[in-house]
Amino acid sequence: MIRRPVLAGVAAAAAALAALGIWQGWMPGSGLVRRTLPVPRNVLLITLDTLRADRLGCYGYTKGLTPNLDALARDGARFANTYTTVPLTTPSHSAILTGRYPLATGLRNNGSSTLPDEELLLSEILHQRGFRTGAIVSALVLAADYGLNQGFDLYYEEGIKATPSGSGLWFEQRPADQSVDRAITWLKANADRPFFLWLHLFDPHAPYEAPPPYREQYKDAPYNGEVAFTDAQVGRLLDEFKAMGLYDNSLIVALSDHGESLGEHGEPYHGNFLYQGTMHIPLLVRVPGGRRGVVVSDLTSSIDVAPTVLDALGIERPASIQGVSLLDAAARGGRVPARSVYLESIYPTATYGWATARAIVLLPWKLIDLPRPELYEATQDPAEKTNLYGERPAQVEDLRAEFQELVGGIEAGARAPEQVQLDDETLDRLQSLGYVGGQQSKASTTRGADPKDMAFMLTPMRIASDMLGRREFADAEEIFRKALEVDPDNRLVLLGIGRALIGQGKLDDAIPLYEHGVKVYPDVEEFYRAYGKALMSDLRLDAAEEVFQRALEHLPQSAQMHFQLGYTRFLAGRWSDAAEELDLAGRLGKKFGKPHYLLAICRLRTGDEAGALASLQEYLKRDPDVDSLFVDPYFYEFRRRPAFQELIKKHL
Repeated sequence: MIRRPVLAGVAAAAAALAALGIWQGWMPGSGLVRRTLPVPRNVLLITLDTLRADRLGCYGYTKGLTPNLDALARDGARFANTYTTVPLTTPSHSAILTGRYPLATGLRNNGSSTLPDEELLLSEILHQRGFRTGAIVSALVLAADYGLNQGFDLYYEEGIKATPSGSGLWFEQRPADQSVDRAITWLKANADRPFFLWLHLFDPHAPYEAPPPYREQYKDAPYNGEVAFTDAQVGRLLDEFKAMGLYDNSLIVALSDHGESLGEHGEPYHGNFLYQGTMHIPLLVRVPGGRRGVVVSDLTSSIDVAPTVLDALGIERPASIQGVSLLDAAARGGRVPARSVYLESIYPTATYGWATARAIVLLPWKLIDLPRPELYEATQDPAEKTNLYGERPAQVEDLRAEFQELVGGIEAGARAPEQVQLDDETLDRLQSLGYVGGQQSKASTTRGADPKDMAFMLTPMRIASDMLGRREFADAEEIFRKALEVDPDNRLVLLGIGRALIGQGKLDDAIPLYEHGVKVYPDVEEFYRAYGKALMSDLRLDAAEEVFQRALEHLPQSAQMHFQLGYTRFLAGRWSDAAEELDLAGRLGKKFGKPHYLLAICRLRTGDEAGALASLQEYLKRDPDVDSLFVDPYFYEFRRRPAFQELIKKHL
């Protein structure tokens, strides 16, 4: 195994302190350090989506994009070698807020899983300790559906999904200035007692469309324009903290969830690879009473944020947390215990059917586990141009042993993914952001293509997906068909051609593609869902029912497939048969409201008003959409019942 000299140094220091009688169970970032610091009154967490570390002045960029973040670094600590766990927004934020790897929580991809209720978020711990908790999230991919709202008094998602004041095309993301406005409003209403505020800004994410004057100023580098605009908005919030007298006694943490490739290694955006452009992230921490201008070069991870906050507040961290506290490093410039960190992305597998990307970092090395493995000296070769895998066999052997030990430990307590249940409109909007939610297929007997060998397909597939969003179906079909010639089992391509054909009214031409999809990926919901719903829209209800029944042979615990089967029978007016499947879907999908809504109608149609009322109660627990009940004609007579009116009063 690889030796860890820092840990040896810590052990020696422990012995020396013990001899002097001042040890008291000290470890980096624990009690001894915290007792010499004032306990922060408040916590501000700022997460900046898709922000590369090398675009900040404090990380060496010379074009002056980030004066406010640079000032925060001068006022506190900058961590020079921080890695995110995954180059995807939802699972990365889950890791930040839980202190646990996505592999452990089961939330490993965008748009497909939700964080289980059993996972404990930083917000829940602080809420239990009396903190007011507010979250301002700026993109659909962090909507409450994904479970990160646990423990927040306010989880503000207005403008990123359909709400009473916004629907249709008016969601996806909210500009940073509007999110900061809302954060300041919350701050003014809640700063009279200790608070935890999480602000998420999405602007550096594609498409790069900064507002004036940044758009004109950075027209030749639009990503930089988004970064500069975002930094200015961070400055507005920090200025408000200072004006309100909150800055000096607040613990402030700012980091990105992942970076952006910007064409490096053939990747336009992020999600597929584990190179530095997307995995090396900025991390800035300002500790009240701590030193200023600290630079920490030790290896750190985004899973270290939650334990650092808890340590600063003097709160014992849950045993389940896998990160370490950085309090000593941030406040005093102390060392961080040497260790390895795990990186992954199942996005290539879940989206295209390619190999999952996995890596281990143990500075100065990074080993990327793919069909064609890679080894880089990350600190000396940040562009990762020189693959040393074939030249350093001993180093590879040590790192592979470390990798197996690390991953084995994470997997030992890992949760199974908990499927999120999304409506079709939300799925379409996620795809417009470049996210195609899905799980890994367990049916494949091969590992799949190495993503770097398929990188040339990424831009054409993105162009074709954008065309689908603009309803340019014929043009999208043409590009997807060329991609299919190269990669005939590509999940996104098969689904994309299907959507393009359906959009042109060519359902019969789409059927062979869907059939191929369910043959290659028999345990993947997306193909059955797209296939069955296309048949339903053409009123081929018997054929749709058969598709969903086939799905349940492979996915018997799928709430979504039971729901779709029940919905097919609902459309056919087979109320009792529909109720059976809808009831099962509701029990399997703990947060899934729609089955209970349709089940209430089925029970009304069969004369069971008490059962209908119970179903509506379950629906409103999950989705407090009272308005639908007043416009849906199925409930016209039922709305006059006193019991119905009492139920509605409870949820208004």
